[in-house]
Amino acid sequence: MSLDLTALSKQVRQMSATLASRTQTTNERLTYLRQTYLRQNGQEAFWEHEINQQREANPWRLLARPFTETLTTICEAPPAPAAYQIIATDGSQIDVDRHGMASFFLINIGRVYLRYGESPIARLSSQPMLSYREEELYIQDGPRKVAIEGNYLSALRDIHEMTVLTEVCQELCNDSTHMLALLDGTLMRWALAGFERSIKNDFLQKYLDGLEYLREQGIPVA
Repeated sequence: MSLDLTALSKQVRQMSATLASRTQTTNERLTYLRQTYLRQNGQEAFWEHEINQQREANPWRLLARPFTETLTTICEAPPAPAAYQIIATDGSQIDVDRHGMASFFLINIGRVYLRYGESPIARLSSQPMLSYREEELYIQDGPRKVAIEGNYLSALRDIHEMTVLTEVCQELCNDSTHMLALLDGTLMRWALAGFERSIKNDFLQKYLDGLEYLREQGIPVA
C-alpha cells in the first residue's frame, strides 16, 4: 500500500509546531539552569560535602568530583599544538538470530588514525570479528553459560572498541606528537552495573586495562 502523503503532511505540520514550542521551553529551562548555577557560586564547600556523602552512599556515583575551584572560574585555553594525532574507534554489531540456520554474531570495529600538521595522514579501516563457535557464543559464569546477545553483546563490542584503540596506538603512534584518543559513547561502563558479578568484573578489567595503557602513554581519552 502506498503512503498517503496528504494525510502525512498534516501530521508533519503538527510535529513542527510541537518541536517549535519545545525549543522555547528548552531555552527557558537553560536560562533558569544558568541562573541557578551562578547563584551557587561561593557555596562550593557545601556542595563538596553533599557530593562526598552521595559517593559514600553509592559508589557508582563517581562522576561528581570534589571542587578545586569556584563555579565561575574561567581558564584560558592553551595554545594549539602545531601538529597532533587523533586515534578513534567505533563499533557496530549484528546480534544473534535465534531463528536463523546458524547461530553467530558479528562485531565490526571502525579504526581511525588522523595526523594534523605539516605531514597530514588519514588512515581509515575496519576490523570485522565473526563469532560462531560454541565457546565464542557463551560466557561461562560458574556452572552456567550466559548467551552473548543483547546487552552482553553491546558490552563486548565496547570492550573490543577499547582493545582495538590500544592496538591502533601501538601500531601507529611512534613519536612524541600530541595525541588524543576518542571512543564512542560514555567512558563510564554503566551497562555493566546490572551484569553478574563475575562477568562484570571480567569485562570491566579488560576495559580498565585499556585505559591504564593509554594513561601510561600519556594519551588523554574522551
